[in-house]
Amino acid sequence: MLLRRLIKIADCRLPFADQVARLRQQRQWLIDLEHLLDPSEQPDQLPLTSQGVAQTVDHYLTELLAQVATDTDEENQRVAAHINETFRSRWWGLFSCYDVEGLPRTNNDLERSGNEGCRPDFQ
Repeated sequence: MLLRRLIKIADCRLPFADQVARLRQQRQWLIDLEHLLDPSEQPDQLPLTSQGVAQTVDHYLTELLAQVATDTDEENQRVAAHINETFRSRWWGLFSCYDVEGLPRTNNDLERSGNEGCRPDFQ
């Protein structure tokens, strides 16, 4: 009985295996970009500069687009193009945090740094 249920579950999941693999690959592209943008991921490097990070991200995006250009999966091509377009449309302000000491890298970090000491005490 249990074996039949497991087989039925496996049969239901099998058609989605390719989609899951594709989504994991696409998620990895975003994780790779996050690592390129995060100085804590590169502790043995010299301090990052906006120009250096921009060149690294540009290289990654160029390579990604070249890689998926030969891919027969049109969804991968669309997602890679969207990632590239999203980054490039924000390029003008994406890297300035690396040249200004103490400037938070993300919006979340910026909000946290601006709110320290401003929380009311509800005790």
